[in-house]
Amino acid sequence: RSMTTPVPATPDSKPASKAASKTAPREKTVPVSKAAELNKRKRASSPAAESSADRAKRIKSQPRCPNKHPLNKAVAPIQLDCDKCRRKIRKGSQTLSCVRCDFDFCSNCSKSF
Repeated sequence: RSMTTPVPATPDSKPASKAASKTAPREKTVPVSKAAELNKRKRASSPAAESSADRAKRIKSQPRCPNKHPLNKAVAPIQLDCDKCRRKIRKGSQTLSCVRCDFDFCSNCSKSF
């Protein structure tokens, strides 16, 4: 007789007999966590998941400076001048800006986008 060490059952291993399967506990279905569901939604709404037509539409509707750079939401670090209406933009105010071109829209002009 040879001595063998019993191998513990793993969740992937199948029971050796029908009798063992009746006594083995059943695995419960675990619901998808909220974080996993949110990640799934985020991936579905990411730019990689959108069609090329949707991406082109989004890019065309995005406000841009005269050199076609996208304007980004920003807080004015100093007093600026709006490049559309020529009004003063106070330090700390919300703007749409292109840092590359030094192009800024005040909060009133940026509402049109």
